[in-house]
Amino acid sequence: MSRWHFYHKDTGAFSGKHFSSKYESDVAGNTPIDHIAIQGIFDYLSQCVDIETGKVIEFIPDQPSGDHSWNGRRWTPSPDLQKRLIDDRFAKIELEAIDRKLVRYLAEDKLGILDADGEKILADLVESKKELREKLISQKAAK
Repeated sequence: MSRWHFYHKDTGAFSGKHFSSKYESDVAGNTPIDHIAIQGIFDYLSQCVDIETGKVIEFIPDQPSGDHSWNGRRWTPSPDLQKRLIDDRFAKIELEAIDRKLVRYLAEDKLGILDADGEKILADLVESKKELREKLISQKAAK
């Protein structure tokens, strides 16, 4: 079984897609438009094809942001950026959990059957959601 990667005919950049087959005749039908197939295993994030020579070469892609550093093979996020991304993800997960809980209490409120305990829970959920959204907004502003 052979593995084929595809690079753009004008830029030499790998598409990130690959195709495996026993039959070389299958490659042409699976090659994206404006791309050329090359046999082997390549790293589309740190390699490209030199259009002049047809050889695979190492390259450093553009830095995604000032919060990334080159580790010799990849741009990696700084510890501060990693923390912000993790905090952001956990806040979004928590917001989703609050939204799932809110459905019941909002429906009961709309139907007029929400008791005093439910009103307290609803108020707490709304306040928690408000605080999390403010946290997310401040994190985005800090980026």
